[in-house]
Amino acid sequence: MAVDVTDAARALGEIEETSGRVTRRQGYREASPHFIMWGLVWLFGNGALEVLPWQTAQYVMAALIAAAVIGAIVLGVRQGRPVPGETSLDIRARKRAGMQINMVILLAYALVIGAVTVFWPVEYRDINAFISLVAGLVYIGAGVVAGWRWIAVGGAVVALTLIGHLLLEQYYYAWMAVVGGGALILGGLWLRKA
Repeated sequence: MAVDVTDAARALGEIEETSGRVTRRQGYREASPHFIMWGLVWLFGNGALEVLPWQTAQYVMAALIAAAVIGAIVLGVRQGRPVPGETSLDIRARKRAGMQINMVILLAYALVIGAVTVFWPVEYRDINAFISLVAGLVYIGAGVVAGWRWIAVGGAVVALTLIGHLLLEQYYYAWMAVVGGGALILGGLWLRKA
C-alpha cells in the first residue's frame, strides 16, 4: 500500500498536534501545585490582613511569600527532571515554555517594584490589588504559551480582583482571601485534572 504525500503530511500533522496536547497537559499538571501553593498564600496572607493588626499581618504575608518562593524553586527543580518516555524534543519544548513563563514572571516582579516605587506612598490595599491584577495578567500571558486554562484562571483573578477593589472596599482582604485564593486553588485542581 503506497502512502501519498498528502496522507503522510496529514499524519505528521496529527502526530505533532497530539504531541502538543500531551505537552500542554503535562505543563498543566506541573503548574497545578504552583497554583495551589500561591492560592494558599493568598488565602492565608489576605486572611491575616483582614483579621490581624497591620504590624503583624505584614510579617505573616512576607513569610508566606518567602516560603512560597522557596517552594516554587524546589518544585521547579523537581519538575525539571525528565519524565519516563519523554523525547528530547518534548524536554526542550517543556524547558523552553518554562523559561518563557519564568521570564514573564520576572518582568512582572520588575513592573510591580517599579510601579510601587514611582507611586509611593500608596495604600496597601491598592498595592495588593495591583499585584493581584499583575498576577492575573501574567497567568493570561503565560496562557498564550502554556494553554487556555491559564488564560481562564488569569481572567478570573483579574475580574475578581476588580470586583473586590471597586465594590467591596470594606471587605477587600476577606474577599481576596476567599475568592482570590480560592480561584487559584480551584484553578490548580482544574489544571491537575487536565
